Amino acid sequence: MKRSKFKVLALLTVIAMVGSFFMGCGNSEEGKDTEKEASGEVIGAYQQLMEKEDRLPLSGLQPLKLEDRTDVDKALPVEKKEKVVIGWAGAFLGSSFFEEMINSANLAADKYGYTLNFQNANFDLQSQLTQVETFVSQGVDIIVLNAVEIDSSVAAIRRAVSEGIPVIVTGPRQASDDYPVVTTVLSGSFNSGFAVGEQAAKELFEKDGEPLKVGLALSMMDSADAQSRPTGFIAGYLYESANKGGTPYKDKWEATLAAYDIWITIRDQGKFLDTGMGLEFVGYGTGEATDAAAGQIASSDLLTANPDMDILFVETDSMLPGVFTEVRQHNLVPGDDVLLICAADGTREALKYIKEGVLYSTATNIPSYNGEKIVDLINRMFAEGFDANNLPANSFTPTMSIHAGNVDEYYDENSPFAKAGPWDIQTTEEYNEFNAQYLD
Repeated sequence: MKRSKFKVLALLTVIAMVGSFFMGCGNSEEGKDTEKEASGEVIGAYQQLMEKEDRLPLSGLQPLKLEDRTDVDKALPVEKKEKVVIGWAGAFLGSSFFEEMINSANLAADKYGYTLNFQNANFDLQSQLTQVETFVSQGVDIIVLNAVEIDSSVAAIRRAVSEGIPVIVTGPRQASDDYPVVTTVLSGSFNSGFAVGEQAAKELFEKDGEPLKVGLALSMMDSADAQSRPTGFIAGYLYESANKGGTPYKDKWEATLAAYDIWITIRDQGKFLDTGMGLEFVGYGTGEATDAAAGQIASSDLLTANPDMDILFVETDSMLPGVFTEVRQHNLVPGDDVLLICAADGTREALKYIKEGVLYSTATNIPSYNGEKIVDLINRMFAEGFDANNLPANSFTPTMSIHAGNVDEYYDENSPFAKAGPWDIQTTEEYNEFNAQYLD
């Protein structure tokens, strides 16, 4: 496909829900199959993914059946309470996502008459652990931990629980089932990548077309978001292009396993030029942050080395202004000479870019789910007597692809992010009941 054809592509109205990834698996006897045999046992793609030790590229993947967590002590409230004090240990406050998250939480706390004490760690783990200890000493009713690093915070969480203080976590990394948290509310960064990858393939893939050259502008390589979003993009594009090409994968787990291997090669060797799905990954750049300056740094060398790049995948909307600057400095027109695809966060500015035609698509990552919805859960626990003893260790927020075909459904000039739809945190029983139909 030549870039001149971008101008005449018909835009489809496709909403790629995260549920379609976890909750729908097709089969084809003629489809691709990556099952392997070990010790006489056939191991499918799903099991292989769950056994991967390098989990960063898979942040957001969750088993179709979750284990019961009722035996994990979480210090849940035993009686109803009207005046609740929330200790909120924030990770950061220097971006619109974090600002909107805590703003929505404060509004919800005001609605219920709760006190919310917010502390900002500025991504410093030790500062955050000290803040949690302070909340424990103050005897708050519940702690919300916007975790800088969840695995390094387990001792602090156990300390709070031992003092009778439940802990709800929000953050980029998943919690283990045995961590004593009520739940962890997080966006499945793999899922947002999958959504935009699947939608892009629906419009851009041509069975006999010329492969599209793709570069990846990422933030910090050691972060789950920076690895799982491009992995998801590859998986979504791979899955849908195989469908359109007439050789479908047996299910989406097969496509994800193939995407995982492709990403590892890109990460470790710098490129991957023979995907067999109409894409050639010419390289990646990192900016060591998620702001505009990082976007310019991450895209500069990529564009210099690959002036004929067709697609530039940008990890997050906040990097876009710098990417636009760099694209234009290379005498390229965004949306015409090169398509820009983001995997988060569905900001108002990004939606404006889509409406203007300079951004191809982005994915939602709505901060009120991580703020307001957590306070709503706290109210259910303390005021309504809701039994939160068997919530999943990880509760993933909804993720959708936003593009020219559906941007008007999500755009609100008065909202800094895409419109939020209804969403409630499922119990483990509800989750398993919903997914039972997809288990063999």
